[in-house]
Amino acid sequence: MKIKLIGDKFTCRGFRLAGIDTVAVEDESELKDVFQESIADQDMAILFITEKKAEPIKTMIQEQKMESELPLIVEIPDKEGWQERGKVLKLINRTLSIDI
Repeated sequence: MKIKLIGDKFTCRGFRLAGIDTVAVEDESELKDVFQESIADQDMAILFITEKKAEPIKTMIQEQKMESELPLIVEIPDKEGWQERGKVLKLINRTLSIDI
């Protein structure tokens, strides 16, 4: 089973140090192509994608999540942190009943 990250150059560099396959994409056309290739790969188990890269293809990501269990698509922050930090903190608070 494979794990891959689609993101910016900085985030990719960190994931490569952990031994994870990465693809740094520059434009939306390349992003769509890489995403389609990644979800078509039958050996792909987890596909990480940075929030900023995920934004232009939100519809494609949602469709994939509805149609198939694999690969598991996980949106992560890039070097600038969570875009929706407040939303994440509310989820943690509600789930764990703790204040952060």
